[in-house]
This record gives sequence, C-alpha cells and structure tokens, in this order.
Amino acid sequence: MTDGGEPKPCPGSNGGNGTNSAAGCDPGFMLMTVDVMLRSVAAPGSASKLKAADVNRDGYLCVKLAADGRSMTRFVDNPAV
Repeated sequence: MTDGGEPKPCPGSNGGNGTNSAAGCDPGFMLMTVDVMLRSVAAPGSASKLKAADVNRDGYLCVKLAADGRSMTRFVDNPAV
C-alpha cells in the first residue's frame, strides 16, 4: 500500500525487480489489505467472502481491479511466507 492507502503492484509481479515477493501476487493483481478493499473496491455485502478468502490470516489479498479502477473483478489470497 502507498502512504495514502492506495494499492500498489506486488514486487515481482509487475516486472519491477523480477523476484517473487513475500506477497507473491500473480501478474495483473495488486496487494491490498482486506480493510482497504472493503472501503474502496468491494461490493456491499462481500465482507464475509473477503475475510474467508484470507486463509493465511495476514490481512492481505491479491486483487484484480476492473478497468475503471473502482471495482474488483477477482481476488485471491496471497501465498503464505
């Protein structure tokens, strides 16, 4: 997350340094906290699904944003470190 709470691409998935970061998001996905997702891109009523998807309980998910950047099309848990 940036200092302003915005999502940022996962290192290693955006071609930046070519390494697999602890977050490990696949190309096209961004690392976001569950709380930020709920406030910014999640559909109403999706809180329980998002929290259940965080299997490793680190508070982060990898999310693929829609073209408008204001909604998500898919989310998956980031791999455990």
